[in-house]
Amino acid sequence: MSYNTTAWTTDGQTQTTGGATLYKEFGLYDFSPTQGYHHPMVCNNMIFSDSGEDLIGDVSMFGNGADPATTLNLSDDGTSSIGVACYWYVEDNIEIDKIRVIGTCDSSESLNFHIYSYVLDTSSSYGDLSSGRLTAHIGASMSATASTIKTDTLTIDEGTVLSGRVLVAFVENEGGTGDITAQLVVKYHLT
Repeated sequence: MSYNTTAWTTDGQTQTTGGATLYKEFGLYDFSPTQGYHHPMVCNNMIFSDSGEDLIGDVSMFGNGADPATTLNLSDDGTSSIGVACYWYVEDNIEIDKIRVIGTCDSSESLNFHIYSYVLDTSSSYGDLSSGRLTAHIGASMSATASTIKTDTLTIDEGTVLSGRVLVAFVENEGGTGDITAQLVVKYHLT
């Protein structure tokens, strides 16, 4: 496969730049949530040395409203390591084609999923997020149990994401604190 500034070429066939299908994964493993709060999912290749305690240490970070917060002030929350693990910085304009979630829980719980795009502050309050916009959400909560692995797709609310924005995926245990294991796969292409 070769690439130039306008096209991917494979086996003598050329596709426009936007024609290449790409994937990005978010996930949490055996995560102990705080009921009703939006917890960011890890999207970068790394491991938490404290069993995810940082991710639940400040549950107010993205709130417990119907949707995740549209801003984040790191100086208030003091959780910059979470940003490094959970922010997907979008380098090029993309179009999201489909989002699939796969999940389970160690007790019978209803799981809620969202993806938001944000403007990342890179000039003064480094790492803060603003102008959050709903990118996708699950249509109806996923009913998860310890003896099943469920899958569903998210409704795409705003599939076009401009370069320089940050995507964050969230999971919420709506009714309890059962441990969540979930993976969210974003299928997208460059535009």
